[in-house]
Amino acid sequence: MTYSRTSSPLTPQGLIGRHRTRTLRTARTADRIREFLRLQNGVHAAEVRPATEDGRLLATVWVEDNAYGLPRRTLPDGTSLYELNPYETDYLLQEIFEDRVYAISGPRMPARPLIIDIGANIGLCSLYMARTYPEATVYAFEPSPDAFTALAANVSELGLPVVVLPWAVGGTDGTATMTVYPGATVYSGLYADGTGDHAAISAAIDAAVDTGTEAGTRLAGEIAVARMRGARPAQVTVTGLHGVLARLGGATVDLLKLDAEGAEADILGSLDETDWARIRQIIMEVHHEADVTALVALLTAAGYDCRVESVAALRGTGYRNVHAIRRDEAAGRTPPGPGTATPGPLRSVPPPSPDERLRQALDAFLGDGRPQVELEVRRRAPADDAVARTGTDGSTAMSGTDTTAMSGTDTASPSLADPRTLAAVTALWTDLLARPTGPQDDFFAVGGTSLAAVRMLARLRERFGGELGLADLLEDPTPSGLATRLTSPFTRKDN
Repeated sequence: MTYSRTSSPLTPQGLIGRHRTRTLRTARTADRIREFLRLQNGVHAAEVRPATEDGRLLATVWVEDNAYGLPRRTLPDGTSLYELNPYETDYLLQEIFEDRVYAISGPRMPARPLIIDIGANIGLCSLYMARTYPEATVYAFEPSPDAFTALAANVSELGLPVVVLPWAVGGTDGTATMTVYPGATVYSGLYADGTGDHAAISAAIDAAVDTGTEAGTRLAGEIAVARMRGARPAQVTVTGLHGVLARLGGATVDLLKLDAEGAEADILGSLDETDWARIRQIIMEVHHEADVTALVALLTAAGYDCRVESVAALRGTGYRNVHAIRRDEAAGRTPPGPGTATPGPLRSVPPPSPDERLRQALDAFLGDGRPQVELEVRRRAPADDAVARTGTDGSTAMSGTDTTAMSGTDTASPSLADPRTLAAVTALWTDLLARPTGPQDDFFAVGGTSLAAVRMLARLRERFGGELGLADLLEDPTPSGLATRLTSPFTRKDN
C-alpha cells in the first residue's frame, strides 16, 4: 500500500494539523467552561487555560472574600444580607416586606408558632416570619446549592430561629435532578421546562417593568434568555412532606408556606387525613390557572376554605397566591394555645464551601466523559476593582458600586451623537429618574435600578427603533453613550 506524503498522520504536515485541531478543540472547550463559570452565582471573573500537554485544563475563578463566596448588600434598615442577584432580592423584598404576601389575615397565630418554609430561596420569607414572630421556629427547605448557601449564611449571620435544610420537598423520599438557573434562581426547580420557564420569566419581567409596549415585551424576552444562561442540573435529596411532619412528632404546623415551582401537587398529594389536621393554614404561590383549580379542589376536599389572589407585583402573568385556612380555624372553634415551636429532630445542615459548590456545578455542567479540569477558587476583596463582576447578561453587573464613571466628570470624550437624539435621551432620563441629568451622567451612579434600566431601554426602542440592550447600557451608561448608539446606522430607525 502506498501512502501519500501529505495525507500521512506521521508526516510533519500531518502532525502539525493534528496539533492545530487539538489546540482549537481545547480552546473551544476552555471558552465554554469559562463562559459557564462566570455566570455562576458569586463569581466575579473566570479564566481557563491549558494546564498540561495532555489536554488537562486549569480553571480559576474569583469570588467574594468571605466564608460563603457570595456578595452582600445592606438594606435601608441596616440589615446586611447575602444575595445571589440584586434584581431578585429587590423583587422578594417588595413581595414579602412591602406587599406582605405572607401576612396572616386568618386565624390568630400563637406566641410561639411553628412555620415550614418550602422554597426558602435566600431566606427573606424566613426573615420576615422571624421578625414578625420572634419566638417562632421556622424550618426552611431550599434544594438549590447556591440559594441554600445564601439562606444558611443569612440565618447564621442574623441569628434567626430557623433550621435550614438543603432538601427538595416532594411526594416521597429519594433523589432527583433539579435545574438551577443562576440568573433566575427563584425559577429553579424539579420541573424545569425551558420554554415554559422562559415564558414565565419574560412575563414576570414585563409585568414588573410595566411599559405596556411591544418593545418592552421584546426586551423582557431577551433579558429572560440572558437570565437562563449558565443553567445546570443538580442532584438533590427529596423528602416527602408526610415524612417531615412525622419527624416533627405531633406538633401543629401554624403556617405552611409553599413556593415549589410546580411541585405543589406532589407535595400536598402525599398527605393523609392526620397530616391535614395538623396544618392550620397554607399560603402558596401557583403559576398556572389549571394548577390553581386543581389545588383548590384538593384543599377544599381536605377541609380548607381557600382564597385566591393575584400576585401584586406580577399583574397579568397568571400567577396566583392561594391562602387556605382550616374550616374549624376559620369558624373560630380552635383558638390557638401557647404554641408548640420547639426544636425537633431536624437539625440545620451546613452549606457547602465555595470550592465545593463550584466544583459540583462544574462537574454537573461537564457531565460524563468530561475533560479533566482543575478548579482553583480565589478570593476577591470587595475593594479590588481589578477583577470585574460579571452579570447574567455577560456584562458588568448592574450595581451602583460597580460603576466607575461618575456624573459630571470633565474628562468625558465629546459626544458623537446627533444633538436632537442626545437631548431626547437626556430628557427621558430626567423624567424616568425624577432628577436633572446631564449627557455624561452615569445611569447607576445617579440612582438608576435594573427595572428602571429596562423601562428606559424599552421607551428608547419604542421611539427610535433598533435593538438597544442591557449590554449597550452597561458598556457606556450615559445619555451620550446611548444617543451615540442610536445615531449609528446599525441601531437607528429609518423614517
